[in-house]
This record gives sequence, C-alpha cells and structure tokens, in this order.
Amino acid sequence: MKKLILISFLLIACSHAFAQEKLYKELGKTQLLTGSEYEMMKQVKIKKFEKSGMQMSLEETILDSIQNGETIVYIYKFERVLNGIRFSPNASAEKIYSLFGKQFPDFSLKSLDGEEVSLLELKGKVVLMNFWFTGCGPCIKEMPALSSIQEEYGDQLICLSISFHDKKELDHFFKNHRFTFKHLTNARSLIDKIGITAYPKNIILTKEGKVHQILDGIHQQLDKEGNVMNGDGRELVREIEKVL
Repeated sequence: MKKLILISFLLIACSHAFAQEKLYKELGKTQLLTGSEYEMMKQVKIKKFEKSGMQMSLEETILDSIQNGETIVYIYKFERVLNGIRFSPNASAEKIYSLFGKQFPDFSLKSLDGEEVSLLELKGKVVLMNFWFTGCGPCIKEMPALSSIQEEYGDQLICLSISFHDKKELDHFFKNHRFTFKHLTNARSLIDKIGITAYPKNIILTKEGKVHQILDGIHQQLDKEGNVMNGDGRELVREIEKVL
C-alpha cells in the first residue's frame, strides 16, 4: 500500500513538472518567449556568426527563474565572445522599458497625408506602434510581416509607424517600399522623451493607453535548409490577442 502511494505521488509530481510552461525573458527587457522561440533565436544568432566568417561564439547564461503557478520564467542574457572579449547588450540603458505597464505619454504628430494624430483620441482602441528609421536594415525587413498583421486585424487594431524623418524623406523612401501602417513624421522629441535608442521597437498599447508589451524586431527564423529568413511576427500577434 505504501509503495502504491509513493508511486502515485511520484507520478503526480512528474506530471506537474512536465505541465509547467517554460518562458524566457532577456535581462532588462519585457518580452516573454516560448521555449521553441527561444531555441530558434539562439540558432539564428549562431548561424549569423557562422556566415560572418568571424571566430565569434555565443554564450548563454540563465541568471534567475521566477515561478508563477504553472509557469516558470527564466531570465537570461546572451554574450558575444570574440577573441576572448565579451560583448554584452545593456538593455537597462534604454529608458523605454521603464514604461512597461504604465500610461504611454500623449503625443500629437502629423501623418504623411497631413492628418494630426493624437494618442488621446485613440483611447478605446488597441494600438501597435512601430518605431523605425530608413537606414535600419532590420526595420525594413519586418515591414512585410507588419503590413500583413495590419491587414489581418483591419479596424480592430490601430497601426502607427513613427520615425524622426520628415515628409520629404518618407515620401522618397516609400516610392520603393510598401508599408501599410499610418506613418507619423518628425517624432524626434517623442522618441527622445520615451528613450528609444535601438531599433526597431514594436510597442502595444491597451485600450486604456497603457504599455502592454515592448518588443524588439520580429524574430528571424531558419528555413528547412538552415538559411536565415524573415519571421511572420506570430510572437507579436500573440501579444496583440491578449489585449483585444
């Protein structure tokens, strides 16, 4: 009888352990990755190092773990190592992450078609803001996926692209690029105020105007042949769905 009780206890403990959802969060940032997204991100980074031809390696460190019911969140950091020298991103240097869970500051910016857009007037709608600039390669690569997301949700989601460029610069850029968001111009003062220094940034606001999530660029993936390809932004969609 005691053996049966012990076996039952072990089976319950094992099933509980396997049922735990494992998520990953980079030190200083806010986005949560699933286990498969985390592994894919690592593989993409390693593949890029291999293609660069430099003798660079990726070192992964799990710094902490946080248990919340059936979910465990691992806090991690990646370091690039080149010739014995470590390069570690300092996410805490970006002021933008301090806005997580807080009210996003109101702004009024002019769109490419001359419309004045105020965040205050968008209350009651979920808003996706993409911060970018024309010389940012990763920003341009994610535009097709972002456009697809905008088309998928239609009027359910307000999609704003925000940059420090003026109308003339953006008109020239969009002669050769397709991006379906509403484009807001001359946003240097807003960008400086909220503290974005690395691009792209995708920020999701709740219907009450609070910052639900702050994400870097859409994750790249590996195809069946192991080549790096642009992702479809499903990690962004997952966060949008939480606040619609």
